[in-house]
Amino acid sequence: MKAHACTLARRCVLPSCQVSAAVGMMAFRLRLTPSLPLLPEGCVRGARRGPGGRRDSGSRTPRLPAPATARRRQRRERRRGSRSAGSAAIARIIDANLRTLADKGHRAVVGLSMGGYGALHYGEARPDLFGHVASLSGGIDLGMAEIRAAVLATELNITGAWCAVSTSSPAGTGRCTGYGPYVDSDAIFGSPYPVFNADHVWNELNPAAPANLARLAGADVTLYTGNQLPIDHFTEIASKNVKARLDGLGLRRRLVDYGNGSVLAPSCDGGHNYGCWAPAIADYIPQLQAAFAAAG
Repeated sequence: MKAHACTLARRCVLPSCQVSAAVGMMAFRLRLTPSLPLLPEGCVRGARRGPGGRRDSGSRTPRLPAPATARRRQRRERRRGSRSAGSAAIARIIDANLRTLADKGHRAVVGLSMGGYGALHYGEARPDLFGHVASLSGGIDLGMAEIRAAVLATELNITGAWCAVSTSSPAGTGRCTGYGPYVDSDAIFGSPYPVFNADHVWNELNPAAPANLARLAGADVTLYTGNQLPIDHFTEIASKNVKARLDGLGLRRRLVDYGNGSVLAPSCDGGHNYGCWAPAIADYIPQLQAAFAAAG
């Protein structure tokens, strides 16, 4: 599962990082403006690779720190609140360079796959910035063992476990060999193993935790998901978990479960791919535009 997230301001802003042709064409028709993507740890899959599969030092993609350094960095970031500061900085860049209405009622954060996690996380971290939050096939419940396994598969570079079925590359072509850098399993959120509270960072940063979801009071939350194996079967469960908890909190939410994709678009098979995400975005944008208009 990979992270793709973007902010939407005024009418919409779509990511310039790895946008599919379908989404790109839709962006052109709607006169949308490409902008910086919000990616939790940087767009690491875009790195150039040198001999032995290592990334070239000339790559502009940030290098992932060593595990111990990552843990120290996480502690520093939590103390300084830099995660929320980062989303505020990107919002300022967008507002300074694009024609926007710079208030939460006219600003949204949207993500797909693990970018769906990022969208909810940023919305919860800065409820003063974002009035609209959307996740598409999002890994939004870190309490689920299957979602954790997807993150770990990416960290540990388990070839074919997720890459071959969640990218635009046809499965079985071998193009996923050597996919991404690999790091230890505790490099992003600390230990993922629920022993003696070793996984406390995963629990603290879980967007589906009721205490975190409560911070979305006042925001419109929209969740899209299919239900097909091997990935969207679990993003459906995660999305339903989040919906149920939002319902319990009495917060505004909308779940679009398009199942096998037949109700969404001919291109959608209910799986973890742009054939579903592009029409899901196309469905979401008019509703977002209506919400922006209603906000004045």
